[in-house]
Amino acid sequence: MSVADLKPKLGKIRKTSRKHIVLLHINILLYSAVGVLCKIAANAANEQGLLSWEVIGIFTAMLAVLAVYAFFYQKLIKVMDLTIAYANRSFLTVWTLVWAMLFFKEQITVGNLVGSALIVGGIWMVVQSE
Repeated sequence: MSVADLKPKLGKIRKTSRKHIVLLHINILLYSAVGVLCKIAANAANEQGLLSWEVIGIFTAMLAVLAVYAFFYQKLIKVMDLTIAYANRSFLTVWTLVWAMLFFKEQITVGNLVGSALIVGGIWMVVQSE
């Protein structure tokens, strides 16, 4: 085995499949749960104190979700271009708006919608360039 064999194959162009994009978005959806859990933990900490069992349980759930997300994200970036994977992580903003509206009854403004549309349009442009 030579030193050249040990070097990573930089510049290797990979075709990202729809299956990988779908799996990536499922993983991003999972990651978005951390924001929901964080807000629930903050509310519980205000009511019960930072070291209550409920808050500790929620923080433990957050760490578990982050661990699962990180594991699968690492698996996905092995089979797809990092630029595609990272650009699609921006879709988290859209999920954040959905959860804010559904779980916390927060108002979504026109600015929120326009900003999210720009993000989704940017993702589409990055994915289409492949």
